[in-house]
Amino acid sequence: MGTEVAPLQAPAITGSPWVRGLDTTTTNTFHKLADQLQSKATRNMLRQGYYDAKATIRHLGIAVPPHLQRFQTTVGWPSKAVDMLERRIRFQGFVTPAADPAMLGLDELMAEIQFEMLVSQAVTGALVNSNSWIFTTAGQPGTEDPDVVVTARTALHATGRWDARRRRITDAIDVLSVDEQGEADAVLMYTRDSVIGLVKVNGIWHGRQRPHQLGRPPAVMVPYRPSLDRPFGRSKISRPMMGITDKAVRTALRSEITAEFYSAPQRYVLDLDPGTLDDGVPGWAQLIGRILAYERDADDPDAKTPTVGQFAQATQTPHIEHMRELAAEMAAEANIPAGVLGVYHDNPASDRAMHTAYMPLDEDAERAHTPIGWALEQVATLAVMIRDGLTEPPAALRGIRSRFQDPARPTRAAATDAVVKQVETGILPADSEVTLQQLGYDAATIRQIQEDRRRSRVNQLISGAIRPAAEQASAAPEVAEVMERRGADTSGLPELR
Repeated sequence: MGTEVAPLQAPAITGSPWVRGLDTTTTNTFHKLADQLQSKATRNMLRQGYYDAKATIRHLGIAVPPHLQRFQTTVGWPSKAVDMLERRIRFQGFVTPAADPAMLGLDELMAEIQFEMLVSQAVTGALVNSNSWIFTTAGQPGTEDPDVVVTARTALHATGRWDARRRRITDAIDVLSVDEQGEADAVLMYTRDSVIGLVKVNGIWHGRQRPHQLGRPPAVMVPYRPSLDRPFGRSKISRPMMGITDKAVRTALRSEITAEFYSAPQRYVLDLDPGTLDDGVPGWAQLIGRILAYERDADDPDAKTPTVGQFAQATQTPHIEHMRELAAEMAAEANIPAGVLGVYHDNPASDRAMHTAYMPLDEDAERAHTPIGWALEQVATLAVMIRDGLTEPPAALRGIRSRFQDPARPTRAAATDAVVKQVETGILPADSEVTLQQLGYDAATIRQIQEDRRRSRVNQLISGAIRPAAEQASAAPEVAEVMERRGADTSGLPELR
């Protein structure tokens, strides 16, 4: 959080009320979506500003002089709260009960579009602005586009309308670019039967439709903490969190001002003619001078000797205690340990105490797995449909589920011990992919382990088939006769394996 930075800008969608190339119904939908994007822009920019530590706060006008209110002071607590939660929502691939994702080409498709990195960015956007958006389209023929193009956008540049009955998006828009005035000049609009490209030329919008056969818009919303009354989710940067950050910034600024006076002791002089101070020495030089010397008036027998003293030194303790109090409030609001905020000092905690301290944050991550995972499953389904030219989701993708890393992050030894006990009791098969997942291996490592297992089995089968045949052939009388006639010596031959 900063005290004086240029405000963020959200794209404004202006121009002619009618769109060339589109019918009245589609044009009205476009304007409704544009109005919705604009109506949420202020709050989205505010929260993005808190995350980037670039939002401007209001001062109380009491302890901070006006000319120091523009002093740059930042507190990065909102970004700390968002980033710590995002690091615990780690996507690790898809699981399908009907078929192996690798056999469906899903793993290869997701690797080609760098899906894991895209998911991380989409989750961050959802935590900041309550939701983010993922759009899936076919690549443009004759270009360097892949067969399937998947892009993620923040709520500052994309929005849509929600169908509560079907629990999906009915239509959406995505602002692709803006002009020098910050106004949108290229927009993509997604409907259930087409993707519409809109370009503004001389203040007039022109639309061009590109039909598809998906039966739904290729747009998916990734929400954080959605509810019945707020299907678009809630931001991790809540109103209380923003208020605490404002107080922390003001406290940090007051601390900076106090530190300046703390560096220069405040002195006073008693029984001194005020004219004595007017000797051409600047006030700042008098303040920081090592020696203060004043001459007594020898012609005045009643003149008193000047007394020089020093006021009690200012201390940072009240500001430090206030920051600790605010850190505790922020920790409670964000469900993170107070120690990670940088102002709370305590003795090193044990592993069990650290695990307990992170439990609320781990629970937040587990709660977020369901809506975020559902959104990612929709993206995967759309990608396969577009790649294979399907009009309905394939049967092999029914029951697809997103897999996330355990947010509690148990140690490798603890995870191994738990899995071994489950294998010994027969709960998990030793050669199951789920067993490897529970051990914490990523998708690439699991594939390599499974491939090594298959090779080992093949070698065992080949060895088991060759050995009996070789022994049987050596025992045959005709083979023994030929070997004896040729003087064959088999004593030095390597043993079959």
